[in-house]
Amino acid sequence: MIFYKNIEDVPLARVIEPGRVDWEKEGLRYWEHVPYSDQSPRQYMDIWAPEGAKDLPAVIWIHGGGWNDENLTEKYRPEPEMAKLSKLGFVCASIEYRLAKHAPFPAQIEDCKCAVRFLRANADCFGIDPSKIGAWGESAGGHLTALLAVTGNVPELEGDGGWNDQSSAIQAAVPWYAPFDMLKPALEAGDNNELYSLLFGGSPKDTKDLIWTASPMKYVGNDLPPMLCMHGDMDRLVPTWQTLDFYRAARDRGNPVELVIVPGQGHGFFDGDIYYEAIELFFRRTLKDEF
Repeated sequence: MIFYKNIEDVPLARVIEPGRVDWEKEGLRYWEHVPYSDQSPRQYMDIWAPEGAKDLPAVIWIHGGGWNDENLTEKYRPEPEMAKLSKLGFVCASIEYRLAKHAPFPAQIEDCKCAVRFLRANADCFGIDPSKIGAWGESAGGHLTALLAVTGNVPELEGDGGWNDQSSAIQAAVPWYAPFDMLKPALEAGDNNELYSLLFGGSPKDTKDLIWTASPMKYVGNDLPPMLCMHGDMDRLVPTWQTLDFYRAARDRGNPVELVIVPGQGHGFFDGDIYYEAIELFFRRTLKDEF
């Protein structure tokens, strides 16, 4: 495991080559590049499930990459850990979505919501219990995971990708090192933040209402599903205060939000089985009613 003692030694963001799984060897059924809408060629997902799956809870993985990195795709996922999750009785899906260079916000969250609706509409095909869907994501994907969790009943973020007779609400979420307050850093950076200008279609000053709409912190007073928020205490890219502030505000309003601060680690997939075991236990508790 990698644990840093000095923040100066921590890379701004640690990108790894995730391990790969032989799905057939693991006894899992695998569907690749399943389209969930037809607005963009990026609207697809990979799905895997235990053979003979029926009425199982589902977990969606949402990749990071600053909402705009074409090198980080639905394949950038903790595959061995998610295969283990599936063997514990979950259907798993890993989704792609439109990037900022293809469409500005809210296209990204609209795609995530459409993916949830697609899985509900096709629950019988994949052996899913449509009443039990969770999400897990990292960095920008952590932001989309959190936003998915807190906006289950926000019509203006639904989009028109299809399956609109279904709900996009999820029942559990694990956001990793997510920016919960998008507005504060955007205003601090001003016109120097090219990514925010691309993502929101203008300068932070001119798009501050839209940036706040994209901030999970805006919805902290809603009736939220269970969330397990995880963040490294040496994150140089997304400061730990982002998760701490959201956690405190959500808990103050009585929401079932849990917190894990990972010591000695920065921005990137966490090292250590203990953190993945915590996620497995969380989803088993919240989506399978175990323990």
